[in-house]
Amino acid sequence: APEGTTVVAGTQTSGRGRLGRSWHSAPGAGLYFSVVARAVRAAPFLTLAGGVAVAEGVRSATGLPLEIKWPNDVVTRGAAGPSRRRKLAGVLAEGSTSPDGLQYVILGIGINVSASSYPHELGDRASSIETELGRPIDVGVVLAEVLVALAADLEPLARSEVAGLLARWRRL
Repeated sequence: APEGTTVVAGTQTSGRGRLGRSWHSAPGAGLYFSVVARAVRAAPFLTLAGGVAVAEGVRSATGLPLEIKWPNDVVTRGAAGPSRRRKLAGVLAEGSTSPDGLQYVILGIGINVSASSYPHELGDRASSIETELGRPIDVGVVLAEVLVALAADLEPLARSEVAGLLARWRRL
């Protein structure tokens, strides 16, 4: 698939995160999408770019301020401090190589949109955009804003221009 191809799903049957951890994907409760990236120079920064895009895109679409928890979690700003932050989204970048080098990276993003019955072990660590806002949101607007934010970083990263992304990532 060409650079930028995006596949969107309303549910996942085998969602996973970093280190092979499972990602709870209740049908209709989240926004799950993957983006194809082929720029070799961008590859080392795609997880960071994905986290920044989610945090900035969700804020732009909803007004909800978010933070990034190293390396690939997007969390709410807990009023009681960092220990009370709850995960709203995750980013996972996985690449494929050949003898010729990197062929592509798939940047997978999962965003909890509406309230869901999370597994017991996640109940105090996970949340959703609608839970945090106390109102429904337009998922299409969230997707569009996240993709706009991501696209704004992919071209500079392909030219090895990383300073702007890293500064925004540090702030988040």
